[in-house]
Amino acid sequence: HAIKIESLRQCITELEVEKAELEAKNSEIPELRKKLAEFEARVVEIHELRKKVADVKARNAELIKQMMEENNRRDARIEVLEKNKTDTTNRVPTLEHKHSQNDITNNNSSNFNSGADHHEKSSQSHVISENSESHEETVTKNLLRSDHVHTNTSEVSELKHDDEIDVVDTSHDPESMRSNFPK
Repeated sequence: HAIKIESLRQCITELEVEKAELEAKNSEIPELRKKLAEFEARVVEIHELRKKVADVKARNAELIKQMMEENNRRDARIEVLEKNKTDTTNRVPTLEHKHSQNDITNNNSSNFNSGADHHEKSSQSHVISENSESHEETVTKNLLRSDHVHTNTSEVSELKHDDEIDVVDTSHDPESMRSNFPK
């Protein structure tokens, strides 16, 4: 009997040790469950962040497309403006040359007509000046209305001077003066 009792006591001791080990392991389970819950929350957070990243990438792609379209439109406008600038720059020497030729012609015709009546010249100059101003306004308005508005004021100025000179060139012929301007 004594051996059975001793054997049972040894079994009890082993079971108590095993119980202590299991209780220790059981105390780790809530911590592990807590860590598992945190991990699962992080997984959900990572999934949401990946979705946001995908949304941001899609938005960035859309913005890049819009920017490229705007850049293409801007580049096209710049190309047109540069072409207009080149056209204007190319016209300036022609206008300057025409202006200087008209000045020479105007000086020659004014020397030729120097014997004419001063009063008649004064009234012709007044009519020419009024009509030139009206014509300048019309030319300026037409330039501003056109699709190819030139903001180069020197060109507008040259056009105004050019128009004035054309009118002055006809001043030595009273018949053409009367036919060009309303009474």
